[in-house]
Amino acid sequence: MAYRFVEDVSLADVAFEASAPSLEELLVEGAKATFETMVRLDGVEPKVVKKVRITAASAEQLFFRWIGELVFLKDADELVFSRFAVKVTRKGKRFALEGQAAGEKIDPAKHVLNVDVKAITYHHFSVLETPQGWKAFVILDI
Repeated sequence: MAYRFVEDVSLADVAFEASAPSLEELLVEGAKATFETMVRLDGVEPKVVKKVRITAASAEQLFFRWIGELVFLKDADELVFSRFAVKVTRKGKRFALEGQAAGEKIDPAKHVLNVDVKAITYHHFSVLETPQGWKAFVILDI
C-alpha cells in the first residue's frame, strides 16, 4: 500500500496515485496523500478524533465522499489530520464507511504547511479494483 504524487497532470492542482490490497487501506492511503499535500504528517499529533459515516452507491463514490468530508472538516474545524482508520461494509449494492480521522488544530507556528487543498475533483478521477488490489487516481484542487 502506498501513494505517490504525479507531476505534469495539471498546473494548478496536485495529482496522486494510491494503491492498496483492500478498499479500506486505499481509503486510508488517499487520506494520507491528501493531507500530506497540505502539511508534514509527522508533525501532526492525534489530539482530536473526528468520526465520519458515509454511504455510497460505488467504491468510487465512497472514496470521493470520504476525501471530500475530510477536506470539509479541515475547513470547518481548522484541523489537519495525520491518522486515519476506516471500516467498509457492503449492504447489497451500497457501500457504508465508518471512519475516524485524528489530528489537531492548524498551528502555523508548529506545523510545516504546504498548500491548501480546496476540494477533490472528478477530473481524471478513478477508483478501480484490480487483481492486485485497489488503485485510485486523484486530482486535488489547490
